[in-house]
Amino acid sequence: EADFQIDTADSRAMSREHIVIEVKNVPGKGFVHTLSLFKEKVNPTFIGKEPLVYGDRIVLAHGDRIILPDAELKFEIPDEEATEI
Repeated sequence: EADFQIDTADSRAMSREHIVIEVKNVPGKGFVHTLSLFKEKVNPTFIGKEPLVYGDRIVLAHGDRIILPDAELKFEIPDEEATEI
């Protein structure tokens, strides 16, 4: 069950459950945002030009580009200073 959905029209290249973005509040450090693949077999996904591999957990930074099979997302943090990079 997704917290948000991305409209891909009729394309089926992106899985219904494709990525996971977790937000954790680390005492003394602020919020840490991590990205991982939801399941092992999904179409290619990238953070910028680097491929995301199942099992990876990437710490996201303000401005990172998440490139999915049918969409490109720009990760933005409203208050960068409250976030650990």
